[in-house]
Formats: sequence, structure tokens, C-alpha cells
Amino acid sequence: MINIATIQRTLIKNFYRHQIGVVRSKKTTAKNYAYDAKQYISFFSLEIDETLTHFEITKSMIHKFVAYRRELGRAESTIERQVHGLIAFWDFLHLQGLATEPIPYKKLGLNIKPIVNPTQPLSKNDNNRFMKGIFDELETIW
Repeated sequence: MINIATIQRTLIKNFYRHQIGVVRSKKTTAKNYAYDAKQYISFFSLEIDETLTHFEITKSMIHKFVAYRRELGRAESTIERQVHGLIAFWDFLHLQGLATEPIPYKKLGLNIKPIVNPTQPLSKNDNNRFMKGIFDELETIW
């Protein structure tokens, strides 16, 4: 029987190496994705199956994971990155013959709110100065 310590030591380490060596991810991305996989394994162990006998990653489990992360107060941008890391872990497990084929992010049907942080529009005076600078520059070219 596979226990949580074995999964975290072996699979996560191999997943990290796979991300760097095969996928060619940057070390920070690989480290973040490995952390995301650990977070999912912990969630699964706490909320679904303590023994991890029935460990799986599925569309419905990702939805439960997202709900769980929201309950913990995680930012939407963090949750979105964690889902991408989890899909990468799912793909890795699939390549190892340990999971079904992963579902692309867009087909998961998640309602993760994008961060909207628009820039403020220029004032009319600033816009006029900006446009005048562009026109003046263009006149020197022509």
C-alpha cells in the first residue's frame, strides 16, 4: 500500500525532476508545481481518503480542491496557478501509467475569477501631451 510519505518523497521528487528535465520548466516553476502537488495530496489525505488507497486526480476532485483552497482564503490567482501545477502533476502521473489522461485547464469548467486591476485612464491634458509627443516624433521621421 502506498502511503503519503512515499508519494511525497518519491513521486514529488520525480515530478520535480520531470518538470525540469523533460518539460524544461524553470526551477521556480518546477518547485511551485511540486508544492501544488503536495498540497493536493495533503488535501486528498485530509478530506477524501486518509490512507490514499484510492488516490486520484479527476475533474470533480479538482473542483473540490478549488473549493477547499477558497475556504482557506487563497487568492484566485494562487488557486489558478495551483490548478495548472496540479494538471502538470496529473499529466506526469498519466505518463507513469498511474492516472487517466488529464483534462486541459479550459475544459475543467472552473469559474476562477481573473484579477482585474485596470490602469487608470490618462487625463485629457496628459492624453493631449502624449499624443502631441507622438505626432512631433512622427514629423521628424517624415
